[in-house]
Amino acid sequence: MRAWREGMRRVNRAPAVLLGVWALTLLVSLPLTAVVRGMLAQHLGSSLAADTAASGVNYDWMQEFSDQATGLGVTFKPTIIGFGAVLDNLSAFMDDIERPVVIVGAASFYILLWIFVAGGVIDRYARDRATRAHGFFATSGVFFFRFLRLAAVQWIVYAFLFGWMHPWLFDRLYPRMTHETSVERTAFVARVALYLVFGVLIAAATMIFDYAKVRAVVEDRRSMIGAITGALGFIRRNCGAAVSEVSWTAHVPRTFARTGAIGNFFFIAQWFPKIGVLQDEGWNCHQFHPGTEFFSDYGVYDVSLTVPSGWPLGATGVQRDRVENNDRTTTHRYYQEDVHDFAWTTSPDYLERDARFEHPVLPAVDMRLLLQPEHAGQAERHFNATRTTLKYYGEWYGAYPYGHITIIDPAYQSGAGGMEYPTIFTAGTRWLAPPHVTTPEGVTVHEAGHQFWYGIVGNNEFEDAWMDEGFNTFSTARAVAEVYDPNYLALRYFGGFIPWVFRDIALGRETEGNRLAGYRRDAKSDAQSTPTYRYFPATGGSITYNKTALFQNRLAHAGYVARPEPTWPDSPAADAI
Repeated sequence: MRAWREGMRRVNRAPAVLLGVWALTLLVSLPLTAVVRGMLAQHLGSSLAADTAASGVNYDWMQEFSDQATGLGVTFKPTIIGFGAVLDNLSAFMDDIERPVVIVGAASFYILLWIFVAGGVIDRYARDRATRAHGFFATSGVFFFRFLRLAAVQWIVYAFLFGWMHPWLFDRLYPRMTHETSVERTAFVARVALYLVFGVLIAAATMIFDYAKVRAVVEDRRSMIGAITGALGFIRRNCGAAVSEVSWTAHVPRTFARTGAIGNFFFIAQWFPKIGVLQDEGWNCHQFHPGTEFFSDYGVYDVSLTVPSGWPLGATGVQRDRVENNDRTTTHRYYQEDVHDFAWTTSPDYLERDARFEHPVLPAVDMRLLLQPEHAGQAERHFNATRTTLKYYGEWYGAYPYGHITIIDPAYQSGAGGMEYPTIFTAGTRWLAPPHVTTPEGVTVHEAGHQFWYGIVGNNEFEDAWMDEGFNTFSTARAVAEVYDPNYLALRYFGGFIPWVFRDIALGRETEGNRLAGYRRDAKSDAQSTPTYRYFPATGGSITYNKTALFQNRLAHAGYVARPEPTWPDSPAADAI
């Protein structure tokens, strides 16, 4: 009943779609009705038969008309009035009575139209968010040919059910069951039982294919066999609670997109089979798209990691146990509740540093930094930037709830910098990083900020990446402005190794922080409401980061977003924190 009520709620929230489906049905039925009415009027003419047919039921005339009718006229029967239509069609369906060719053609045309609009209808109802006509029909067009392939598979299944299963049940099994039956009621009960069996088979097939359509839209599946498999898996899993044990082997690549290894540096993320997120409309199990990030549900992680002894290790959560093995390896056990991912890193080159965030109101947080030796002098800059995030985000949005956070300074050319994971994140700096250019401060504040906008507010990064990246970009600029002096223009020379700060060119926060310049480059790209995985790849960042930060800055200037006064004195980070 809960699912039924939720479905009705979604239908009622999109009356335009419901009206469109109703209009689509009329589009097919009204022309046929008009043709039949004309044939009846021509046959009746002005006669007593016409009068009696209009005032009641003239069965003799109806029988005569049926004998003479051709084409669409053969579909007119005495039962095609009110509830009789339901009984007639249901009886014909269950007894596999052939329908006139013209009706089969009309039904096929209706099914084809429905296949076309199904993508838009499912997208609107499954995602439960408004869409305009252009977006509706664009989505319908995207999934039309995919659903045609699915319809071909569906036709094969229904052909089997009606071509083999129905004759076997009613032409072979039913006569055997009632061969010696002398009581009509007993024969009726037997036939009803077979109706139920056949009805369950039809309902099961329909449910599988309908849910396959939902999975195809929600997960953007291109393989309809995969969509059917997903539907079957959903039905099987929801027959009762289940515990799954999964074994897998993962090869560590050369670091690519923040995961992998270079030299003795290892950063391991997105390394295990992830469970999809069960939402009201079903399982959300997107395939990975290059322009998006990730989405998974909250849970409890209890992970044991075995690495060479003496190698510092950082991971999501806190270390609960540590065992020295006989083969010169160490097994670290990390545990964390209420997070939606797990990442870890190890390297013999890491320097370990520890600090603590304390605040008069917010809870204390233990900070751990794994630092590259060539950046040893930048430890406090990382800690101060993390404190900035914990302080201001905590005051603005709510306290950081985990009590510990791990900061990773990745190796040069590792490709692992600037990424967030629950209770652990990678920063990014350079061997020469002069002050007043907010490196590593800017990236550290931003990635630590993702512990709030992504870690705590676990939005769907497949579909709505702007909800964490955009809000966090806006919040990063606010936090940096509260603590740090304005930046100066800095350029790097000689292969990017040597920085030079132009202290006579200050970067204004009102133009740099509001992201207007970045957005203007692609101001006419995809709409904000477009699912992130459908963004044009070259412009996705402008929408996800720049456009969101820009409209939030405009709301702030208009007074709709509060600008709280800092509780600590305005000063550089080392003094304020």
